[in-house]
Amino acid sequence: MLLYSIAIKEVKWVTLAGKEMKGTFMDEIIKKINEKSVNDNGVMKISCQTAFQIAEDLNIAILKVGQACNKAKIKISSCQLGCFK
Repeated sequence: MLLYSIAIKEVKWVTLAGKEMKGTFMDEIIKKINEKSVNDNGVMKISCQTAFQIAEDLNIAILKVGQACNKAKIKISSCQLGCFK
């Protein structure tokens, strides 16, 4: 039986364009989201369309914008697929 040990020194994100995205880039995504978010009765939200626009502006996958929203506790509203209201 073989056992493998893997040490991860640095987590790297890769954009759709293949560019490396360091951990601090997540902070940049959150900053953009905060600039575009609105306060709706104490809940911070951005629209789905805005999330897609941020992803396009930063040339990253929409999934990364969703992860940043989760990290920043910002809800996505007005889903283009009808998943969120």
